[in-house]
Amino acid sequence: MGTQFDDIANKALSVLFSPTIASSVTYNRKLIPAHIRYLADPDERHATASRASAELDVRASDVSSPKPYDSVVIGGETWTVVSVIDGSGYDWTLAIETDVRKSGKGR
Repeated sequence: MGTQFDDIANKALSVLFSPTIASSVTYNRKLIPAHIRYLADPDERHATASRASAELDVRASDVSSPKPYDSVVIGGETWTVVSVIDGSGYDWTLAIETDVRKSGKGR
């Protein structure tokens, strides 16, 4: 049985990660809702840039133990978890990157 705070947090997360607000990503071959914050637009990067970076928020109930090198597919493009930035027990914030040379973006 959860505490009142757990109940409130879970209700808030169910809204924040609802299909109308969150994006769908594939995390280690599992489709989950997530929030993506792109740190640099790969379409606007210079020709010498090789990586695009983003932060990804996921629910802990969807990803119980994120690790570097986990795979995330966003819009058909594969990203890699670089590090776990933060975790509250309810959600995780992850640093992710993709190689724009492989995707053809940033040229």
